[in-house]
Amino acid sequence: MKIHLKELKNGLNHLNFREAPEDLELKLPVGKFYSKVALRLTVQKTGYSLHSQGEIKTSFMLECSRCLTEYRQPIEAEIGFILELDGEKAGMDTSDDDYNF
Repeated sequence: MKIHLKELKNGLNHLNFREAPEDLELKLPVGKFYSKVALRLTVQKTGYSLHSQGEIKTSFMLECSRCLTEYRQPIEAEIGFILELDGEKAGMDTSDDDYNF
């Protein structure tokens, strides 16, 4: 998943991604992924500031330790972060800056 900062407009930006876990180089210590990783993100861009909130969802298959039956375990997580760009450096060519999540 890449967010291209140059494509974000000032104001509210709604982003949705759906990626295969192996494309994100995710690995589980036990079990296996059952579904793709979905990210829903809202980014408020104001000048040199990016305020982000969203959620990540996926599910994976695990094995019950008592009966050895496989079962699907969904997982969800709320995320939030703030990126503050340096105003002095913002005049430099940052058009190719990408952030991997």
